[in-house]
Amino acid sequence: MGAANKDYSNAVAFAKDQVGKPYSLAAAKDQKIKYYCSLLVWKSWNRQGFDLDGNGVLVVTPADLEKDSQTIVY
Repeated sequence: MGAANKDYSNAVAFAKDQVGKPYSLAAAKDQKIKYYCSLLVWKSWNRQGFDLDGNGVLVVTPADLEKDSQTIVY
């Protein structure tokens, strides 16, 4: 099942709420105060019930997001 409009809105709202938090490539999925680009995208969607990183490790890469079956690439 795909994302509903509210999922998109909520994912964007979550991401915007993280503005100003520190950037760190050493951040892991389970922390809440530091982000890097693909972690922010993953966490925004994960909070909506979509896990866009199927390999289950502590970090998420852009390639993980792209390869996930729930991701649509334009």
